[in-house]
Amino acid sequence: MNFGIIGSQGRMGKELQAWFEAQGHQISYRKDIEEEILKASPDCLIDFSKASALEETLKLAHRFSCPLVLGTTALQEEHWDLLRKASQELAVFYSANYSMGIQLFHRMLRAIKDHLGSWSMEMIEIHHCQKKDKPSGTALALQESLGQKLDIHSLRMEGVPGEHSLILTQAGEVLRIEHQALSRTVFAQGALLCALWLMKQKPGLYSMDDYLGQEKGA
Repeated sequence: MNFGIIGSQGRMGKELQAWFEAQGHQISYRKDIEEEILKASPDCLIDFSKASALEETLKLAHRFSCPLVLGTTALQEEHWDLLRKASQELAVFYSANYSMGIQLFHRMLRAIKDHLGSWSMEMIEIHHCQKKDKPSGTALALQESLGQKLDIHSLRMEGVPGEHSLILTQAGEVLRIEHQALSRTVFAQGALLCALWLMKQKPGLYSMDDYLGQEKGA
């Protein structure tokens, strides 16, 4: 696969390129604020950059007529409007987190959410200091899977790729559900799996539920 990366010089952009190339794929397009390098038309575009870049990213996806894998967080309703419109002609995949462990976290929350009437709950999320959005997109998505609003405590500390902990208490007991990303590679691994899957799909707006529904062994 020839792939393109938006924000290729960012931390996640470099991680994506390294993992994709390690698996035998070739980068054919790179786009950053001050640089654009095109070697060949990409078969798929990957964007984990900023929400402010989304409109330009969608123009590029139309330009190359290729699928788009998006991992940008802090999207607002106007961004979702753009994605829904683009997905009428393009295959677009969105997830706030491409870790497969986080997907299990979501499924755990959906399984228990109707049995928590007597429990108190709060969430702690920790990310590296360069992450701007608080709370993280993953924390907000986990809250949605739980089906109720939480107090979310956001910490920004050096060297932490991502950590999410849900703490539940009731009289006499404490339950913790926790996920730690030990490196950014887990996000790149998930992005590659989703990119390869997306390239086989028709135009539409896809999520991890769509992917996991077909890829039982993921």
